[in-house]
Amino acid sequence: MFFSLKKTDPTTELEKLYSKYGPHILNYLTYHFAFPTQIAEELTQDTFSKIMPHIDMISSLEHEHQKRAYIITTAKRLALNEIQNSKTLVSYTESDDGNGDNDQTSSENYLINKRFIEIASSMEDILCLQLCMEKALAKYKKDYPDALCPLLVTLSNLQPPIRITIEDLAGIISETVPKTQRLLKQCRRKMNRYNNYAEYQNQHGLESMCWLIIQLRAMGFKLNQIGEIIGKTEGAIRQDVSRCLTKGLPHNERYCITNCK
Repeated sequence: MFFSLKKTDPTTELEKLYSKYGPHILNYLTYHFAFPTQIAEELTQDTFSKIMPHIDMISSLEHEHQKRAYIITTAKRLALNEIQNSKTLVSYTESDDGNGDNDQTSSENYLINKRFIEIASSMEDILCLQLCMEKALAKYKKDYPDALCPLLVTLSNLQPPIRITIEDLAGIISETVPKTQRLLKQCRRKMNRYNNYAEYQNQHGLESMCWLIIQLRAMGFKLNQIGEIIGKTEGAIRQDVSRCLTKGLPHNERYCITNCK
């Protein structure tokens, strides 16, 4: 991982928190705030640098959602500060000098502010949903092993601004990085035998595509975007999502949405 800690026991609380939340925060800053990769990485590192002096207090929190809220609040504050410092987030409280253009500028500035504040406000709910879905999908791979390869290969091939590292993939499938590297290599060979996702699904059933579809949904992709990746219409993806959620996932999307409010 890019975040460098002083040489410590790998089981320290800070490392655990980074391993669990760091990749999600990084992807949120990159995808939703649309920060360049370097700035998103710096903000993620700054987030954990900021909480380091308070790690004992965070460790003492009784519930996991309290720890998550503390970390995400720190990340949101840093993100909005970065936007403000770069003059992307601008003040809309300037006095009107009677110029009509100023009214239009104030209105545009208000919309800019509102957009970024909404993005920041939804950050905890979206990350909670992603983490909840990971629990469900980690179990799914045991019941439907053919679902692993479309997930690994597709996520590893996502183009910027989405950045999925091998560490991210390992976290999603609940495996070590070395094993994930081996699995990804095997999956690339396997997927190369098929011309497209439709052939793979015809061979292995819809269940083989569900992990990928639900994971993309949890990451914030819209139905039409998922359709573009897989080669299906938005309507077909909507039907697939509904069918996938009936496959008995213990923490399906509806469960996660309810418990992340």
